[in-house]
Amino acid sequence: MAKNIKELREKTKNTKWLIVSGGDQSELREIFGRRGLSNYFDGGIFGSPDDKDAILKNETKNRNIIGKSLFLGDSMYDYQAANTAKMDFIFISKWTEVRDWKKWICENEITNFNNIESIT
Repeated sequence: MAKNIKELREKTKNTKWLIVSGGDQSELREIFGRRGLSNYFDGGIFGSPDDKDAILKNETKNRNIIGKSLFLGDSMYDYQAANTAKMDFIFISKWTEVRDWKKWICENEITNFNNIESIT
């Protein structure tokens, strides 16, 4: 579990949190449930078989995502999905597998934090 997640959730208690992952949705929900983390994600936990673009489009259409939104991610695909959905994006570098990510975020003027603790 990311340090300071409780603090960040408390500071953003008037917002919905969602997980949008490439991982298997059923497995994600089971794991987050077992770890007692599901309650942080009141907007839902979503994953495959749907891709991130489809999930974001559907959740926006269903008004689960409303207005200005922020996507925290660790991949180029996360950044692309956020842009397609017209969301702000923060890159979390500690989680990434992107090669030469420092160059990539500079070229694209992407906000970066090392981890969740850095945000709070």
